[in-house]
Amino acid sequence: MSLLNGKNATGHCQSDGDSSIAMKRGAEEFDFDGSEADVAIGQGVNAPPAAKFQRVQQFSCYAVYSRAAQPKSNAIRGQIQDFKHELHYVLTTIFDEKAAQNLKSLSLVQLIKKAIIPQFRNFLRTKSVQLEKLFGILNELSSNSSVFSLSSSCLLYLLARDQKSIPPSENCFRLISELLRQDSQRAKMDEEHKKHTETIWLIMKDWHVNCQNLSSKQIKFDMALDNIASPYLALEALAYMATREHGSFFKTNLLNSGCLTSIVAKFDKVILELVHSTADVFSRLNIVERCFRILENAAVFDKKNQMFLIQHRNSLLIFSTAKFLNFAAKFLEACQPSSSEYGASQSESDKLFECICLSCRVLMNISHENENASLKIGQVAGFLANCLSLLASHFQNAPKDKFFDVCCMMFGLLVNLLERCSANRRRFVALKSNFVDSNGETLNELSSVEILTKLFIRHDSAAKTIDEELDNELVAEEQFVEEEEAEGGGGTELGDDEGSNGMANGGRTAGGNGRGQQSMSEDEIIAAIQSAMNKASAHMEDSMIASYCSLVVAILVDSDEKLANQVKELVPNSDVRPMSEQLKRFLEFMQITKRLKEGTVKNIERLITSFELATNSAD
Repeated sequence: MSLLNGKNATGHCQSDGDSSIAMKRGAEEFDFDGSEADVAIGQGVNAPPAAKFQRVQQFSCYAVYSRAAQPKSNAIRGQIQDFKHELHYVLTTIFDEKAAQNLKSLSLVQLIKKAIIPQFRNFLRTKSVQLEKLFGILNELSSNSSVFSLSSSCLLYLLARDQKSIPPSENCFRLISELLRQDSQRAKMDEEHKKHTETIWLIMKDWHVNCQNLSSKQIKFDMALDNIASPYLALEALAYMATREHGSFFKTNLLNSGCLTSIVAKFDKVILELVHSTADVFSRLNIVERCFRILENAAVFDKKNQMFLIQHRNSLLIFSTAKFLNFAAKFLEACQPSSSEYGASQSESDKLFECICLSCRVLMNISHENENASLKIGQVAGFLANCLSLLASHFQNAPKDKFFDVCCMMFGLLVNLLERCSANRRRFVALKSNFVDSNGETLNELSSVEILTKLFIRHDSAAKTIDEELDNELVAEEQFVEEEEAEGGGGTELGDDEGSNGMANGGRTAGGNGRGQQSMSEDEIIAAIQSAMNKASAHMEDSMIASYCSLVVAILVDSDEKLANQVKELVPNSDVRPMSEQLKRFLEFMQITKRLKEGTVKNIERLITSFELATNSAD
């Protein structure tokens, strides 16, 4: 609830003839206390509680302090005092019913320009009560004015981009919900809105330049004048908030404020645009990514939000996500080297794989331990077929930094959909798809079990190859050390001078640590360590993907033991023990890292036992 509604805020203005008296009384509602914590705010850190000093004098430019301070502290206090008066002026102006709309708009723009400074944004976060009041009145103004909508969304965006995001509050969510529902196309037809858009664009460019100058890292800024609109900026702000806020208050208010309803509607709209037009693919995928990030946050460990997303508008989210995966499969098929229809830019392909990964995460969250959701997802026409097609033909073209994630998320989703739903298992077993092998050759119309088995063999063999390489390197190192020790004549004694000179020159005595110190430079040592780490990482990734392949196969075999014969025929030497061993290592790893609940551990143990019995009894 707003701490200061419009009627109370303007009551004095209506009863007093003198506007200066009204401003003075309104100012008292937004008075601030000064404290030593202001110094910490000016320095960009969280301010600890401190004893309060005397109240700031009304309309005074300076606060009176009881003791002298260092010049730097005085400068910071002066800056904080300036910030207080800036916020005070905006609040009193906006809440004054007699103030002209243009004056209110100009005061808000002035506040946004001030928000380019990181210290001012940090100051705003500490004034949560005043910020809550500001969001409340902006919600009312934005519902009637596209100019206020754009200014409000810009302020939210600037606050959300910092590492410490916007303090979540009910008024903040109401404002975002209102902005998400705005009709940006209609607003763009207004001349006043066009001029204001240019003003906001200049402010955002100044903010980006300022942030870039203050940071050693590249600041992401996927903005252009054409996509500056209230709904877009509000979506960006909410997406950045979702990456930092994970509490129940955030999730609850996403639903209660109507933000989730707007996000699902926006997601459905942009998917339809992607399906029916190949223009602006990257910018539309950007919106898809933002929607997925918000939906993922809303659904994780929140049963109420999960149920809403499953049931809302007859499972609109599920059907829209299925359309997206269908679009992704067709888009990537068109991007194959053998295809000449059109080629996608690398940025579009990379963004698409990122969105696929996020889509799997969202569906995993809403289908977690939910048979009804699993059934609804699996029965959407073409959904399971597209999942299989992406695994079999397209994921190997994913960027290296996304390949492991997208594979694990897709396999994790399949585990959720198949484990608890026999209807999904029957559908999946009956599927066929093309498969692209390691040499890039396409094998047509392979069954789902055959595809999973081939994927297992590919990744299990890759993991074993890395194991052998690491073992060979260790053996070679041990042999080198033994040869060095033999040549050095372990019993040979060195004189004091000779031994000292040898160590000073970076050499090694008999029984040293091998060739690293003697024959490798520092750069070569770093490169060798990096190479070993890369191999270890690749081994882990291949082992994990092979384990997921085994897990899905075990789930299918548990449902139909006749499939065990088919699996044995597909693996080398009809030996299915590598599958069982991968499953056992996977279970041990998950138990060590405590990633699984006790019930899930028992289910995997049962699947391993069932798989071994089925394969052992198979002819």
